[in-house]
Amino acid sequence: MGKIRGLKRKFGNSLRDYKAYLTHYNGYIELYVPQVTYKENTIHGYSASKFLVKNTIKNMPSGANYIYIFDENNTLNNHVIITNEKEELNLGLIKDQNGTKPVYIKNLEKNYNLKFERHLASWEMKEIEYLHLEDEDKEDILYIEKEDDKVIAITNILWTCSGFNDI
Repeated sequence: MGKIRGLKRKFGNSLRDYKAYLTHYNGYIELYVPQVTYKENTIHGYSASKFLVKNTIKNMPSGANYIYIFDENNTLNNHVIITNEKEELNLGLIKDQNGTKPVYIKNLEKNYNLKFERHLASWEMKEIEYLHLEDEDKEDILYIEKEDDKVIAITNILWTCSGFNDI
């Protein structure tokens, strides 16, 4: 029962955030998207499968650009960025063709007519800097790629979907 109550609170808090931020939209907002990968369809009045489309896609300001960002390794780390300027959606991610789409991403594509792409979040440093990193900083790194005297650290595998709300 505690898990259901926690999810209901999370959905309720997100609804309040959406209403507050979208009412006072001034050209740029970042919103948390509740865990859309939850296995049950209904959580006491909230339909998990319809939450995304009812409360973000259909409530975006007209003429706004958006990007959904879903973290493959941490399904609680899901966000949408809504902005008037398309350039603000360039997050410096590396496009990646490897890997297979998780089932929940396939379901989002099917249910909401969205198209997700796989990206990698990374940061670059000199090899000597990498060798001197603290152990706790290295824990956040999924893997590294070496290129000459620099190291590219991959920290997240993200699924993104961007678009324009012309409604």
